[in-house]
Amino acid sequence: MKRSLFFKIFFWFWLAVGLLIAAIAVAVIATESDPVGTRWRELMGRALTFQANSAVQVYERDGAIALEAHFNRLQNTTQIRATLLDGDARELIRRGIPAGTESLIAATQQSRRPEAKFSSDKTLAALQVESLSGERFVLVCELPGGLLSQFRATPTARFFRFLAAILTVGLVCFALARYLTKPIVALRSATQRLASGDLSTRVAESARQDELADLGRDFNQMAERIEALMKAQQRLVGDVSHELRSPLARLSVALELARAKAGTEAAPALDRIEREAGRLNELIGQLLTLAKLESGASAPPKEFVALDELVRAIVADAGFEAAARNRSVNLLRCDNCQTQGSAELLRRAIENIIRNAVRYTPENSAVEVTLERNDSQAVISVRDFGKGVPTDSLNQLFEPFYRVAEARDRQTGGIGLGLAITKSAIQLHGGTVRAANADGGGLVVTMVLPAK
Repeated sequence: MKRSLFFKIFFWFWLAVGLLIAAIAVAVIATESDPVGTRWRELMGRALTFQANSAVQVYERDGAIALEAHFNRLQNTTQIRATLLDGDARELIRRGIPAGTESLIAATQQSRRPEAKFSSDKTLAALQVESLSGERFVLVCELPGGLLSQFRATPTARFFRFLAAILTVGLVCFALARYLTKPIVALRSATQRLASGDLSTRVAESARQDELADLGRDFNQMAERIEALMKAQQRLVGDVSHELRSPLARLSVALELARAKAGTEAAPALDRIEREAGRLNELIGQLLTLAKLESGASAPPKEFVALDELVRAIVADAGFEAAARNRSVNLLRCDNCQTQGSAELLRRAIENIIRNAVRYTPENSAVEVTLERNDSQAVISVRDFGKGVPTDSLNQLFEPFYRVAEARDRQTGGIGLGLAITKSAIQLHGGTVRAANADGGGLVVTMVLPAK
């Protein structure tokens, strides 16, 4: 299964930062030496000590009434409800001991350190202090929920904080991965279009000033260069082919004059010259056709073509020629369907494939042709029973002048332009053509055209 670069960058960035956050969290938890927390000990411990000493001084100096007034002012200004106990945990004023502080009172009397309990709605705290006279007192406080919980989070709160951090990092990593891979995705799309034959493909200009932007600009320069070279090649092929037509015509005239003046002894040589001139004329014609198709000069007309009638006619003609070679062409299926385009171009494209199959299928065997309509597509398949084609050569069969060394040569393989013309003609009609080795031997060429 292919994994995209986007998800690789996103996943590894997220994992790395997530592991870093987890490592920091574990280190912080591991360094907490007590359940309440160092920050609570240092900060709120000092505050409780100050309040306890203040309350003891007020009580010893001015009595219980002044202590109650002191606690009322504290509650009005800070929302902290406090009371003071003696060394035997008896309340010195009637304010009521908050429920749940019994264990805290006992703990602070033993440790003489601030003790606390945390819940969602309140925080309970207790601290034992000793006055100047040597008496012990316990300050008990009930604080609003959240006032002290920020100094020590519960395991659930820690989990949700960790989860929030991971999700936040995930969003940042997602944006970063998208930023890094967006130009690569655009470049890949442009490369695919260029490889499919669209030489006008360019990557959109970007305001980025980095290596990826430079890569896009380099791609555009490469595409412009390739487009210029291909157009120059097409012009050269077309111009040379046109220029060869004139001397070839004069050669034919000179050949007829030489045949009229020469004797019977020169006839075999003159016949050979005529055959070679005919092959040269065929080559020039195919070169001109290919140049026109690749340049887009031969855009198909907008007329409906009955593919079933066209295929039947081609099969009949090819079957007549194949019979002379002890071969046959069988039409196994022919659905009624139409397409829009040029009947002449489609005839040449299909005929090239069938004749090529007749050339390579063994004697006393048949070439099998089918025309099948699948929804909005017309699928034409042509199969021979020859030796097939090496797998690494299948994608190159439709390139001009390409030959498979094991199966093609100058005597039997034609001139290597028929399949290239077929590919250009089919693509010009909005279709595709592909070749594959058939099960049991032979080659299957499939042409897919839009059906109307």
